Amino acid sequence: MTYRAAPVCVIVPTFNRAATLPDAINSILNQTVKPDQVIVVNDGSSDETGQIVLPFLDRVTYIDKDNGGKCSAINAALEQADQEFVWVFDDDDVACEDAIERHLAVLQRRPEIGFTISGSYRCREEPETGRLVVIRAHGVRDFHDDDYLLELMLSSYIAGPSTMIRRSLIEQVGPYRTDLARVDDFEMALRLGLVSRPGRLDDPKPTYYRRWHRGLRGWQDQRFGYDESIAHSREEERMVLRDMHGRIELRHYLPRSDWDKPFDRATERSARLRRWVVSVQKHLWPEAGEEFEALRDLGLASLSLCDLVWAQRAFSDLNALSELRGDEDALRQLREGLSDPSARRLRLSALKQFYYHLRASLNKREWQRIEVAAAVGRGIFDIRGILDALMAR
Repeated sequence: MTYRAAPVCVIVPTFNRAATLPDAINSILNQTVKPDQVIVVNDGSSDETGQIVLPFLDRVTYIDKDNGGKCSAINAALEQADQEFVWVFDDDDVACEDAIERHLAVLQRRPEIGFTISGSYRCREEPETGRLVVIRAHGVRDFHDDDYLLELMLSSYIAGPSTMIRRSLIEQVGPYRTDLARVDDFEMALRLGLVSRPGRLDDPKPTYYRRWHRGLRGWQDQRFGYDESIAHSREEERMVLRDMHGRIELRHYLPRSDWDKPFDRATERSARLRRWVVSVQKHLWPEAGEEFEALRDLGLASLSLCDLVWAQRAFSDLNALSELRGDEDALRQLREGLSDPSARRLRLSALKQFYYHLRASLNKREWQRIEVAAAVGRGIFDIRGILDALMAR
C-alpha cells in the first residue's frame, strides 16, 4: 500500500559517527514512501560530521548544537518537528527501504494506537568492505496485546528505530528524559504505554538493520564501551522504574482490560505477584522483599496457574541472573522466601525456569549460561528442591 504523502518527521541525533551517518541518512531518504521532514542533529561532534552532512542539506534540516546527550538532541529536533508522526532513528543503523510505509500503514489505519513496534536485524560490519552482514533477525516478543506494559518492563522490547510515534502523544507525555544514556526509549515507551496502546506491524519481518559494534556509547561527559553498556542499561532501568513507581500503579501490572475493574483479594495478589517478578528481574531490592511479604499476607498458596507462569519470568533473563549471582543478600532473601512452606508452588515454578535454562543451555552448548544458571540455582535452592522440580516434570 503506497501513500501519496508521508506526514512523518524522521529525527537522527548523532555524535561522532561520521563513518556510519551517511548510510543511515541515505536509508531514510530512499524509502518507498518518503518522509516529509528529516532532521539531523549534530550533538557537538568533534569528527567530520558537519562535512558529512553537507551533501544532504537540500533534503534534510540540520541542527548543530553543543553536546548534551542523545535525548537533548531529540528534544531540540522535536521543537522543529511539524509532522503527524515521529520516527527517531539511530546514526549507526540502516533502515529497510519499506520501513516508513509499513509503520505508517498501521498508524493511519488504526487511530486507537499511539505508536508502532517492530523488530530488527542484528548485523556485523565486514572490516574490509564495510558491508553489513545479518547475524540474526530479532522479532517483537509474542505476547497478548493487553500485557504490553508488563512485557515492556520485563523484556524492554522497544528500541528507538523500532517504533514510530504520534507527535501529539509525545506532546501529551512530555519530552525525552535527558539524563539517560541507554534506556531513553524504554522510559519514553513506559510513559506512552500508560496512556496508549502500541500496534504491531502487519508483517512481522524487521524494519531496520542494527549495527553491532564495540564503539563508544553515551555523550561527551559520559562515554563507555560496549562491554559496559549492559550494566549501564540495567542501572538506568532501575532508576527509571523507581522514579516512576508512583505513576505505574499496582493496577498497571495487570492486563490493560483489567485496569479499571474493582480490586479484590485475588486481583491484588496477581498484581503484586507481577510486580514482584519485575522487582526480582530488575534487581530492585528491597522492593522485591516488600512485595513478597504482601503476597504472604494475601496467600501465596492461592496463586493462580497464570500467576505461576508469570513467576518464571523473574528468572528468565541471563543478564538478570548474572547480576543476581554476585549479590549474596539478594540470594539469601530469595532462598528464605521461597523456602516458606506456603510458597511451595511458587518455588516449583521458579525451579522449572532453572531447569529450562540448563536443558536449553546443554542443547545449544551455551556454557556461560549453564554456569550462571547453576550458580544462581545453587544459591537459592537446595539439592532436594532440584529433585522436586525434576519429579514435577
